[in-house]
Amino acid sequence: MIRSDRARVLVCFGAYVRWCGTAGPTVQPLAQAIPRALAELLRDTPMSPGKVEFAWKTVVGPAMERGTSIHLEGRKLLVEARTAAWAREVSRSSHLILKRMERLLGPNVVQELIVRL
Repeated sequence: MIRSDRARVLVCFGAYVRWCGTAGPTVQPLAQAIPRALAELLRDTPMSPGKVEFAWKTVVGPAMERGTSIHLEGRKLLVEARTAAWAREVSRSSHLILKRMERLLGPNVVQELIVRL
């Protein structure tokens, strides 16, 4: 069970979660509830390089995270790719990456993704 200051409770049973909040209880698969809970926890913490790096690893997965390094400069996420292949993969996936980063960090935190080799 997870409690937050927003009077919401997350109760796990099997592969489903009962999410009790101000709008009443709902039951969701864990695959939907965990990202939602993670996003709420991340949004409530102050912005830091560690927070951005955690969101990056969560969004792109461990393989792409190992093939890149990141730095948030204003609202631009600078991605240094270790190889040309990783640069292509990040560029190809940039629209999806930006949408997922927005879901985790909130709107307008990362507005642009710049890939460098």
